[in-house]
Amino acid sequence: MGTLYRRFPTKEALIGELVRQQLSDVIRSAETARELPDGLGLESFLWRIGELLAAQRGCLSRLWTDANAEELVVRARELIAELLADGQRTRRIRSDAVPADVSIVIWSLVGVIETTKAAAPTAWRRALELSLAALAPSATALREAPPTQHQMGEIAGQKPS
Repeated sequence: MGTLYRRFPTKEALIGELVRQQLSDVIRSAETARELPDGLGLESFLWRIGELLAAQRGCLSRLWTDANAEELVVRARELIAELLADGQRTRRIRSDAVPADVSIVIWSLVGVIETTKAAAPTAWRRALELSLAALAPSATALREAPPTQHQMGEIAGQKPS
C-alpha cells in the first residue's frame, strides 16, 4: 500500500493514470484495427473496445473526459474517424454515418456495461451487434441529424471553445 501512495499521492492521481492507460489501450486497438483489410477495422475496433470497457468498468465515466488525457482523446478520435472512413470506402459502413455516431455507439456500450454489470455481463455484446447492424449500409436514410461538434463537446464534458 505504501508503494501505491508513493507513486500516486491521491486517489484522483491513480484514477487519472488508469484512464490514461485505458485510452492508450484504445489507441493501440485502433491502430491495430487500421491494418485490417476490406474495411473490417471499425467493427474489429468496436469489439475490442467493448472487451476493454467490460474488463475495466471502474474508469468508464471518465474515459473521454479526463482533463489530463485530452491529447490521447484527440488521437483516439482521429483514429476512429479513419476507421469510419475506411469502412465507408469499402461499403461496410453506411455512407451517412459520422464519427459522432461511433462515439455514441461507444457511450451506449458504456451505459449497457454499467447497467447490466454482473447480472448480464455479456449484454454489451448484443447491444454492439445491434449497433453494428445499424451502421451497415442501408437504402433508408437517417432522418435525425447527428449531434454538432459543439453538442458532442458538451456531452463529453468539455468546456465550450
